[in-house]
Amino acid sequence: IELIDNYRKTGDQNNKTALPSVCYMGVCSKTRAAANMQPTQAIMLDVDHVEDVLTAYCDIQLKVGKEWWVDNVLIAHITPSGKGLRLVVWAQKEFGNSVIDQIKGLATKFDLYKYGKVDEPCKDFSRLSFLFKADELLYESAQLYTVSAPQPDGVLTNNNHSEISEENSQD
Repeated sequence: IELIDNYRKTGDQNNKTALPSVCYMGVCSKTRAAANMQPTQAIMLDVDHVEDVLTAYCDIQLKVGKEWWVDNVLIAHITPSGKGLRLVVWAQKEFGNSVIDQIKGLATKFDLYKYGKVDEPCKDFSRLSFLFKADELLYESAQLYTVSAPQPDGVLTNNNHSEISEENSQD
C-alpha cells in the first residue's frame, strides 16, 4: 500500500515498478519473453486518465448486462495510479483474430473510449499488471483462478502471439 500511495503522491515510476505484478494474458515456462508465452484466453483492458473510475465501472456493467458480465469478466479494479480502470475478460470470437482487435472490440463494446485512454500496449501476452490496493478491487470472478494455466482448446493461440482460433470462443 505504501508503494502505491507514494506513486500516487510523487508519480515516481520506481514506486510502481517495485509493486508485485501478475500476467493475466499469458503464462511461461522460461522467461517472460512474448515468444515463450502461452495464452490464457484472458484479455486485459486498461483505461488511463479516467475522471471518475467508479462511475465508469458502473456504466460499463449496465451497458453489457449482468449475464454477459458474470460469464465473461474475470476481474475489475482501480489501477495503482488511482486514475485508471483495469478489466480482464475472456477473449471473444466476434472481435477477430488478434489481441489488438480484441482490445479494440471490447473497448468499443464497453464504450471505454469515452472514459479515458485505452492502453493498447496490452496487446502483448507478456504484459504485466501491477497489483492494486485490496479496497480498490471492484469485481472478482472465481473464473479468474482458471487462467493460471494455458487453455489448449481456447480462443487465443500463441501463433504470432495474437491469433484467435475459431474453436471454443467465448460469445
